[in-house]
Amino acid sequence: LFRRVAAFVGSDVYFHFRVEHSEAGPPVLRLAMSAGIDDVARQAFDRLEFGQAVCGVTACERRPQYRPELQGTSDAYAAALRALGLGVYSCYPLIVGDELLGTLGFGARTRTAFGDDERTLLEATARQVAAVLDRTRTEQAERRADAQRLASEERMRLALQSASLGAWDWDVASDRVVWSPECAAIFGVPLERFAGTFDDFRRYVLPEDAGLLADAGAFASTAEPGQPAHVVEFRIRRPDGEVRWLVNHGRVLVGPQAGARRVVGVVADITDRKRAERERERLLSAERAARIEADRAGRLKDEFLATISHELRTPLNSILGWSRLLLRPAVKPETYEEGVRVIERNARVQSQLISDLLDVNRIASGRLKLDLDRVDVGEVATAALEAVQSAAHERGVVVSTEL
Repeated sequence: LFRRVAAFVGSDVYFHFRVEHSEAGPPVLRLAMSAGIDDVARQAFDRLEFGQAVCGVTACERRPQYRPELQGTSDAYAAALRALGLGVYSCYPLIVGDELLGTLGFGARTRTAFGDDERTLLEATARQVAAVLDRTRTEQAERRADAQRLASEERMRLALQSASLGAWDWDVASDRVVWSPECAAIFGVPLERFAGTFDDFRRYVLPEDAGLLADAGAFASTAEPGQPAHVVEFRIRRPDGEVRWLVNHGRVLVGPQAGARRVVGVVADITDRKRAERERERLLSAERAARIEADRAGRLKDEFLATISHELRTPLNSILGWSRLLLRPAVKPETYEEGVRVIERNARVQSQLISDLLDVNRIASGRLKLDLDRVDVGEVATAALEAVQSAAHERGVVVSTEL
């Protein structure tokens, strides 16, 4: 552009400054492009304050600055331009709307002035450059916004995948439901096979849980923005027949038009959590049953010890009673003989009880061996009666038997 303009007006130098904003101070002019100057001059013109030199005055006043006959003037603002050997310089603000984008200046070493037509051309060129800069800036902003949107969508996609979540969007008025790829994967349905309606979504739900979705539909029709999310757990049957548990979180959005309503939300597969809850409940039930069984075993143990204590005490009482009886003076020979027999028999009973206790231990350890044999019931009854005979005799109780 400069070469074409330079050929028409005879310009051999140009400066393009852009406004640079900073939070630390006021805006400044930063040299963006130039031609016809060396690196030393380019470094000197790299940064200008508003009001500094001709271009700074142009930015400050926001109107063109024309400086003819530079070498014959003492204008302090044009000193740097005179040092470059310029004979004429014209600078224009680059403005779009109310915003100053920068300045564009043209100079010539071989001329001392620009004609009116030439200055009109330079001003029109500046306006075109401002429009191009604004369009370029808008396109760059759109590209950045697109890049940010794509990055945001990618972050959302990664977040949904990491959390095993599927996103959905339901336009209530048109009954249009949009699934994310993750949502389709949770339902086990190829995205292109989903018809995109609420009824198509509902047909995957088990009939027993269909009423839960009816509540969701009522929520979509009546809920107001800002209400807490509607949360519902339900089961679906995938096309392959597998039943899965899902949890759905939905929130209502109301558009600018009256009656325009959308419901957006996420759905998650909680089948593993439900299985863990069932397993936990099973373990708790088993633990409760084991505790009840342990309590019952403890009671049986106490009853067993009470019974054993009684059984051990019975022959001992008989032995002790007959021993005391035999120690009395003037015991009849037949009484003495009977007492010895009773003591001997109860000692054998005591020995048998101890043996039985050992058998109980063998039963608990699974090492008991049983021997089948005939038993004289009369002898068992007689032994039982003899065990209590001495105690009955001491108390004056007569025990009669008939076997």
